[in-house]
Amino acid sequence: ANLSIERIRVQWPTSTEPAQKPATLVLPLEIELATFSVGRLEVPGLEKFPISALAGAVHLNAERGAKHQIQIQHAQIERIQLSAKADIGSASPFSLHAQAALSSPAQAQPALPAWAAQMQAKGSLERLQADVKLKALKEHTPGRPKLFLPPWGAEPVLPVPGGAEEQALTASLELSPFDAFVLKQVQAQTQNLNLQAILGNLPDTALSGTAQLVADGDKKPMSLKLDLRNTRAGRWDLGALPVRNAQVDVTINVVDKSLQVRAFEASLGSAAASAGFIKGTAQGTLQSWQFNTVLTNLRPAFLDARAPTLQLNGAVNIKGQQPKQALTLNAEAALNGLWLGQHAGIGNQAAQLSLTATWKGEGDGNPNARFELQKAELKSGASRVTASLDAMQQKQGQQSPWRITLNASSNDLDTRLLWAG
Repeated sequence: ANLSIERIRVQWPTSTEPAQKPATLVLPLEIELATFSVGRLEVPGLEKFPISALAGAVHLNAERGAKHQIQIQHAQIERIQLSAKADIGSASPFSLHAQAALSSPAQAQPALPAWAAQMQAKGSLERLQADVKLKALKEHTPGRPKLFLPPWGAEPVLPVPGGAEEQALTASLELSPFDAFVLKQVQAQTQNLNLQAILGNLPDTALSGTAQLVADGDKKPMSLKLDLRNTRAGRWDLGALPVRNAQVDVTINVVDKSLQVRAFEASLGSAAASAGFIKGTAQGTLQSWQFNTVLTNLRPAFLDARAPTLQLNGAVNIKGQQPKQALTLNAEAALNGLWLGQHAGIGNQAAQLSLTATWKGEGDGNPNARFELQKAELKSGASRVTASLDAMQQKQGQQSPWRITLNASSNDLDTRLLWAG
């Protein structure tokens, strides 16, 4: 049999409870589709990245009901091509084997290299081991890597067209889908990884470093450590990521779901110029937490050339709550510093910035996202600017325009202080 569907939109209820292991996956009938196609597939959480041109085959209750099989010959996610195959046992322990191959062609503007990735997963629904490998050319070379799915258990081969394979990501994951925390272990390494090569709307980077997550049992704390360097750090207005390096050390208590960020440090700016440093700690639970940061010698103009030529020091504190779906953030900032403008009369002039703001996402009975800047005040010499802002997203079918209300006042304002762009 063959099946063709123009569009599928997946929806499912959210729950804070762990998934329950099924008693059986045996179906009352056998279904085999030699070919199927879906024009557009929308999945919750990935609405901005719909899957298009999906084509494959499926066989449910194959081998007299012993397993289910699915094969994806082709699928498209923006510039990414995907092929995959998987089979799962219909009776406990539900043995699972899955493979996927992804690739993206080289792009001339902006100059992005071709890349290819392969993923393999094996085990059962109760305990699953997955391996991911990605490689790419460091420089732009025309063409698309050829997708290739090796036999079960074979070492992935990544055929990237000529040139040195200087970008890489390798990761090993262990998952327990029916536990409160699905991820049990992650070991990942990156080498000169360019996020923009994977998705074009991400910044241009060259990330090298390690990430490690370890959860030793369901009742022991989970540890997350991250250490990354970005040798292509640059200003945001140039499409780069203005972070030179970052280190994170987090502990999560699996029993009471409390978390503690023991260390968070980042050096900002580019290879040519430092834009300051940020250090912070956090504590609370996964549903309610507080993040306290200290900014040292922050230079906004070195993060984005359109920003004011300030040097700031001070604290930014953020409280977050997410009881169910909607995320609420409350931020307070108190910063002091100097104007470093090149215009006559404004260099080395003292400045003070303070603000309070709230963000609430959609969910928990709130159908529209909303951002409120209750008060922002910038003072420098005789100049003073005070502002408040209320921005609410209005759901209108497939579109989500924003309604924005801004109130502002100023005294003796020198506009050269605010924006260089």
